[in-house]
This record gives sequence, C-alpha cells and structure tokens, in this order.
Amino acid sequence: MPMNISDMDVVRAMKLAAFEAGKYLSGVFTHQRSLRLSGTVVFEATEKGHDDVPDFVTQHDVYAEKLVRDIIRTYAPNLEVVGEEGEKNSSQNTFVLVDPCDGTKNFALGIPYFAVSIAYIKDGQIVSGVVCDPMNGDIYWAAKGQGAFLERIEIQEKVQIKAAQGINPRNILLVTEESYGEAMTQSDAVDRLVALSPIFAGIRKFGSTALDLTRLASGQLIAVVSSGIKSWDFAAGGIIAQEAGACLSDLRGRPVVLTSGNLIASPTWLIQDAILSCTCGEVSRKKQNEEGHKDE
Repeated sequence: MPMNISDMDVVRAMKLAAFEAGKYLSGVFTHQRSLRLSGTVVFEATEKGHDDVPDFVTQHDVYAEKLVRDIIRTYAPNLEVVGEEGEKNSSQNTFVLVDPCDGTKNFALGIPYFAVSIAYIKDGQIVSGVVCDPMNGDIYWAAKGQGAFLERIEIQEKVQIKAAQGINPRNILLVTEESYGEAMTQSDAVDRLVALSPIFAGIRKFGSTALDLTRLASGQLIAVVSSGIKSWDFAAGGIIAQEAGACLSDLRGRPVVLTSGNLIASPTWLIQDAILSCTCGEVSRKKQNEEGHKDE
C-alpha cells in the first residue's frame, strides 16, 4: 500500500539528515586520514559496553546524532527521535530510530567502512529506512511497498536497486557481524564460522551491519549473518534489503522485528535455508546445553 504524503515527508527529512551527518563524518575522517599519513596517531574514541570486548563512541558520533535530531525535528517536529548515543527508548510506537555512525570502530581506527542509519518506525513497524555511505557519497533508501533506491543527492542521480538472484552459495561471500556478550560468546562465533564456511566462497567481517545490508540490496554477491545487534543497527538496512528483494529472518527463521537482536539476510531462499540449517541447529544445541545445566 503506498505511503501517504506525511510518510514520504519523513523519508525526505531522513535522507537530508543522513546526508548532512554523513558529510560531517566524511569530512572528519578525511582530515584524520591526512594526519595519519604524516605519522600522527589519531584515536579519539572512548570505550563503552562490555569490558572484555570494547565498544567505542567518539565525539563525532554524538555530534552526528545531534545533526540528525535537529533536522528531523525541523521537518517533523512531532516525531520522537531515538538514537544510539542519546535517548535509547521510545515512549511511543511511532518514532525515528538513529545510529549516527554504524561502524564506529572502523571510523575511529581509520577504516573507511561506516554508515549513518535512520529508520522510521510507525505503529511499531519499520516502514522506511535510509542508510548513508559517507565515503562514497551514496544514499540508500526504501519505503515499504515502494522498492529500494540508491541516490546521489549532489549529482541528483537515482536508481532502483535489486538483490542478486539465481546464484549458488558457493559463488558468494558470507559477511558476519557479532557483538559478544551473554547472547553470543567468541566460542559461539567460531563454531558458527566452522559450520558455515563449507557453504560459501569465503567469510568476511566488515564492521557495519547497516552497510552490509545495502551491499546485499544493491546486488553484491554476499549474504549477511549478524548477532548481538541493536534495532538501530539493522532497522534501516533491513527494510532496504527486503524492498530490494532479499530474504530476511532471524536465526530461527522467524520474521525480523525490532527486538530480534540478530538476523540473516541473503539474496535467495535457497541460500537463506542453507544458513538456517546451521543456525537453527546452533540454537537447538544452545537450548539443550542450557537445559542440561539446569538439571545439574
């Protein structure tokens, strides 16, 4: 069902916000890269999250989120904005969900693979999303039932994008992203890689679920498995991938919702089922182990 004008106004505001935040981040990154080339050590991040596997935040994440909030509130003043670096919970079922820099570790370490991710949640459902790839000047966006698009705002270029079809798992890469903690240990991640590696041409970890999903949506030969992720990591990229024709589920094969915490995304159901045959077994083994410990 087509989106009404107010929904499309939100999409336009999200595109502008993602573009401006991305332009800010790319400017900072380019400046820091020039310093690194001269031998200067640049690392402005501080740690947050688990002590054993550090998660990072920089002052630039915080400022980029402020840019997004200010622009969204200018064009849609009645919409609540929820973000990774600010207010993390919404009191409403309709709000804008922001990750100002998905891939902060890459950004902080001088690796040009990070994104601004913004999703519109309406009545508890993801109805549209925008992901900006700042280092390439690309804006990916999608609205439910409207398809997925790649847009370059500065040159006013816009193309509809589609996930690749009719390919064999042996001809694609599996991209995996994990955040370790109670739900996923490093040992779990290694077990998963061992199980999945024979299926694919190779396995990679790039560091940004949002950007991974746009790569899948735009026809690159990849599938994505992410665990221990937050809603702002995957909401925008997820709807972009779905609208481009990709398959999406959680690790048990159920539809992805804001509280899922994990996802599988792939070009075809043949590939999706191949991944699920491993991850569903993994979930079952974990459940059996937990029940065994209870009996002891």
